Amino acid sequence: MFRSRLSLLVIAASLLMVRAGAAQTISSSVTFDGSIPPFGYSQSAGLLIVDGSGAPVLTLTNSATTSGIQDIYIGSTSGNTGGIAAYGGSSLVTNGVAILGFNAGSTGSITIAGTSGSGTASQWTGASQLYLGYNGAGYLTITGGGQVTSASTILGEFTNSTGVVTVAGTSVGGTASAWNLGANNLLLGNAASSSGTLTVTGGGQVNAGAISIATNATSTGALTISGPGSTFTVASGFGHGLWVSGTSIGSGGTGSLTVNNGGSLV
Repeated sequence: MFRSRLSLLVIAASLLMVRAGAAQTISSSVTFDGSIPPFGYSQSAGLLIVDGSGAPVLTLTNSATTSGIQDIYIGSTSGNTGGIAAYGGSSLVTNGVAILGFNAGSTGSITIAGTSGSGTASQWTGASQLYLGYNGAGYLTITGGGQVTSASTILGEFTNSTGVVTVAGTSVGGTASAWNLGANNLLLGNAASSSGTLTVTGGGQVNAGAISIATNATSTGALTISGPGSTFTVASGFGHGLWVSGTSIGSGGTGSLTVNNGGSLV
């Protein structure tokens, strides 16, 4: 079922497009298959919500793409969940804020996995600010050579929220699963009783401008880098660095950093 809030959600087989600028809500699962040609509509920015009591998932497969999406809310109502999954070289493009687990008791998840038959990676690009666990719980999984590019990111934004990211493995062709934050900051456990966990394993790669683990006095945060080829790279220069149990300007909560089994922190 689709609930329209003034704007228009265009379903064109392989291309999901959001027009106008109001909200579109997906409250049951739907799949966009890139093997079916799109019809080609024009579009402008809109808000996409995936949220429901039946755990709806928007799935992109076979090099499907999205267009015209500004902000996204994945899992927005208390007690509800929502998800997006991109497989087989599909591309999720968002051009605004991305919030997974908006309200307390909600859960949002995004999975970016694998490549197309020609080796094109599944990807998610364009998030100008990413919250995994705003008041609820948010999960991001990048596997099988999937690629994610985002701006500043917070895992566990407000009290009792939870954010979890896993970056794992490589594609069949050897492309590392990767999360690229560029020169932007990453916070794990930002508020009282919040938690943030990042695991990089099996040759996965992450880079960021700076990372702070457990920034609040009662928050928890954990970064684990494990396995040959698994790498977390921190940008060099003024204002960049890694802080465990705090930030560059003060102490925080319970943070941990684990590098083992051939993983590396650069």
